[in-house]
Amino acid sequence: MTSAQTGRGTNQYQTRPRAPIAPNSPTTLIHQAEQAGPTVLTAADLAISMLSTPEAAETFRQLPEDDRVQLVMGWCNWDRRLSADSATVAVLMQDPCYRVRWWAPFALATTPEQMLQLAQDHESMVRQKVAQNNSCATAEALAILSQDEMPWVRRNVAEHPNTDPETLAKLLQDPDREVAQTAAAHPQIPKVPLAMWQLVHGSQDRP
Repeated sequence: MTSAQTGRGTNQYQTRPRAPIAPNSPTTLIHQAEQAGPTVLTAADLAISMLSTPEAAETFRQLPEDDRVQLVMGWCNWDRRLSADSATVAVLMQDPCYRVRWWAPFALATTPEQMLQLAQDHESMVRQKVAQNNSCATAEALAILSQDEMPWVRRNVAEHPNTDPETLAKLLQDPDREVAQTAAAHPQIPKVPLAMWQLVHGSQDRP
């Protein structure tokens, strides 16, 4: 009985089956991914530790954009942290797709220098991920982000535990009211110079 007789159409977007991909062979990964056609790769297809080798890094770059995104997502653990060395982070930072780059700030081995570079990424979503990383974002990177053109990035800086008093003092004067209010509620506010607080809030008492 044909699909026309049953009234059921075929699903043209159905994922095509693919042959097993050897995780230890980047060359095999590329070849079989091409043979399989559109697919979603999993963490088992390419171990993240392999990206620290030139061959594997090049293999990763050649994968379709959606596959690269899915791979990186698969490497994250339950609390969205990425177990990767700094060499792998460097590969992710160079990716043309911001949906790959925005995972770099969540890697356990991201260096302070890499955080500074990520804080200056041309894509605001990547910069926001730096401001949202409560574990690894440095005060220096947050100081850069406190001047970001996007208010939601500055808002994340205003509530970040690593934001220093000097940066908070500037955020108290932010033109975005919500950013300024968020900065005023920060636990480090008592360390902001009193003169700066009074300049912004008049004679109001500090929290």
